[in-house]
Amino acid sequence: MLQNISQHFLRPLLDDAGIEKDTLRFDSTVITRYGTQEGAKKGYNPAKRGRPSNHPQLAFLGSGYTVNFWNRSGNTRSANGIVDFYSQTKGFIGNIKIERVLADSGYYDRNFILKLEEDNMEYVISAPIHQFFQKLIYHQTEWTRIDNGIEVGEFKYAHLNESWGGERRYIVVRQEIQRRPKATGKQLSLFQDEDYGKEYHHSLYITNNNAASPYEIWCHYRPRANVENIIENLKDGFGLSAYNMKSFWATEAVLMTICLILHNLVTVLIKQVLHTSDKDRKLRTIRMEYLVIPALMGKDGRDDVLRLGLSNPKRQTKFAEALDRLKDLRLTFYCNAVENEEVA
Repeated sequence: MLQNISQHFLRPLLDDAGIEKDTLRFDSTVITRYGTQEGAKKGYNPAKRGRPSNHPQLAFLGSGYTVNFWNRSGNTRSANGIVDFYSQTKGFIGNIKIERVLADSGYYDRNFILKLEEDNMEYVISAPIHQFFQKLIYHQTEWTRIDNGIEVGEFKYAHLNESWGGERRYIVVRQEIQRRPKATGKQLSLFQDEDYGKEYHHSLYITNNNAASPYEIWCHYRPRANVENIIENLKDGFGLSAYNMKSFWATEAVLMTICLILHNLVTVLIKQVLHTSDKDRKLRTIRMEYLVIPALMGKDGRDDVLRLGLSNPKRQTKFAEALDRLKDLRLTFYCNAVENEEVA
């Protein structure tokens, strides 16, 4: 099913979008289960500790399209199977040039990083701030101020495990808690009793880009946060968390359809028809603005007329413009349920 979606739906959609190059982003999420369904296992579940869950893995393009999906049992760690998942995803996106790979700390995995380097792929991956990294950060003396309460630095580190194959570049960002109380990152638990441990939040990244400045590397990584918004939209707007069958594979088929077909169709609608701003791209908003419109069927002389419940002139104009762009939209997908000419 995944191969068919890629060949007959995803590839034509991406070709029509005209994407020549983009970033490739990986993430996973936790879907809590309330039963004994296949694959519902106890694992990392910050929202519902101790409850069984699924732990699906997703791949996105920076342009917002979902390009791969695997469902997994709840006791699976984030990076499990990432090398095969990455290789499969590369095949799905065809000739699109990958500018860089972005991933959170769950994908700080030796085999994944070595594979990216083998493919000459630039990457920026968040690194977990383990105790040995905390000591390096604590003793870091060279910091560059980039804004009020934000500083960046860098260091080289080689894991003791020789299979890592030498040292790599790490970028660290520290943000002063007093000036930026909502800053992301973690405090250094080893030094929590010292003033330094209480003053800063830290974020750490590994990269093979040795040319860009630490600030530029941080800027490369920051757009990855949009993945969290997409996953939240998939759960709240598309019902990703609601669909669950006894069969693991039936559940995966439904979730795969939501992520790779339904979400991507709505993305096409947003980008090519609605032209909405980023803050209005949640399906819940689009549904109320464009998809759920009260209407009455009536007559104008001998003609049938559909009267839409749109009283606001600005909303009428936006809706009419969207309909005009929708008429010009041309996407053709393979479908064996109807004749080919019916799906254009």
